[in-house]
Amino acid sequence: MNDKSSQNYRAMADCVGKGNDGIFARLVGKSVETFRKWKRRRDGLNTGEKGPIDWLQDIMSKALDIGRPREKALAPLKLLCNTFNIPFIDVPECEGDPGETIDQLLKAMEEFGQLAAAVREALLDKKMSQAEADRIRKEGWEAVEKIIALMKSVEQAVED
Repeated sequence: MNDKSSQNYRAMADCVGKGNDGIFARLVGKSVETFRKWKRRRDGLNTGEKGPIDWLQDIMSKALDIGRPREKALAPLKLLCNTFNIPFIDVPECEGDPGETIDQLLKAMEEFGQLAAAVREALLDKKMSQAEADRIRKEGWEAVEKIIALMKSVEQAVED
């Protein structure tokens, strides 16, 4: 069994914990047996089966394989991160040339400017709506992504 699959089963088991299969199975509308299989390792005896993590990884990998844009292929992962208020940072591949580093800097500054504008607009009336907070969160994570891309570009630009 490959390491990815083992990690997926471990993650499901950690998420659910011991003795909670029935509760979670009811909550997600699956049988207890199906739910338990998602937590079991697949081995030579085929005791487990593909679970949600496996399916999601396969779908996103296949989307990339057939040429879907990375941003679109990873949209389910980004949605999950946003749902749980976890930063989604897709670090781009960088060549490390000085021109690219400058481009990344300008993109980071642009994103930060959009974040600042969203905060300013939201606070003009000294109140903040949920929609305004959502926009600020979106702009904030996009700014963080661009700053990470800038840092990656700087690392790549260092000459040994």
